[in-house]
Amino acid sequence: MNRMKNPPRIAIFLNPSSGNFAAGKKKETLETLLKQKGINYQLFVSQSASHFQSLVLDKVDQFDALVAAGGDSTLLMLITSLRRNQIQKPVGMVGIGSSNDIMRHYRLETMEAAVRALQRYQICQTDMIRIQGGTEEFLAMGQVNTGLGVYVNLEVERLKNSLIYSIFGQTGSGLFAIIKGYLYAHSRSIAQKLEIFRNREVWGQPSEEYDIALFSKISFWASGKLFAPEANAQDGKIHAILVRRRSLLSMIRLILASAHGNHLAHKGVFSVQEPSFSMKKEAGFPLQVDGEVIKDAEGGVRLFQEVKIEVLLGVLPLIC
Repeated sequence: MNRMKNPPRIAIFLNPSSGNFAAGKKKETLETLLKQKGINYQLFVSQSASHFQSLVLDKVDQFDALVAAGGDSTLLMLITSLRRNQIQKPVGMVGIGSSNDIMRHYRLETMEAAVRALQRYQICQTDMIRIQGGTEEFLAMGQVNTGLGVYVNLEVERLKNSLIYSIFGQTGSGLFAIIKGYLYAHSRSIAQKLEIFRNREVWGQPSEEYDIALFSKISFWASGKLFAPEANAQDGKIHAILVRRRSLLSMIRLILASAHGNHLAHKGVFSVQEPSFSMKKEAGFPLQVDGEVIKDAEGGVRLFQEVKIEVLLGVLPLIC
């Protein structure tokens, strides 16, 4: 950890579309908190993903640190923009998105906690995850997964403008999405027959089908579920969890148990921690990275036949 002697100049990039466009409504509250704490900041509101990235690159040299105000995917967008341009500056986060699992892991899920962290300005060198699929490379700060989580995410996105979402909100819609995503995956035999390797040795059974394969650096997943309770962002390891294919009722029980990390005791749930993993499946499998499903050029779900997942040790200076 380190701390600057003079108040750092902080650029805050707010994504108003985060949290189903609720983030933009929190701008005034956020600025009030920033001023109360005496933060030396400027706030920029993005208009699109491409505008967000151009804003970051345009302003980066004018500030000591850069902060993403949005959800997990907004934070990843900021970090990816910096690393792809080989820029190393402290990064912060204000969780005003839908899930905020990364912020929750660092106990910064409220605006008040996030602003206090900016005031303290303590820097932690934090691990990241690198995902290599073919000739492409993707980054994750929190987690990468395949299986049921992908289809639940897609269903939640579909529901965001629906009557169900407006009545039941994120939590109620999430349960509906779990049921719909499960039925969709199983009706099309999408449950994963994966070859998974840890340190080049096979982990799990290729003949088995898995509903969830999660590789995480943070404790929380799926909007606050304590799915990887032993995950540590600074230990040089990825916490991997496999969930064997099961009935819908059994899956709902498992997800409910994961609120407190009790799902790890369920039959057919396996966990291990290693610096790297790889996955293979001839027919291909989708990937979700920090809450975003990877799409192809036409906007459809992209399928990978093989990926390597590994830790990048201590590469991110995070305001924690």
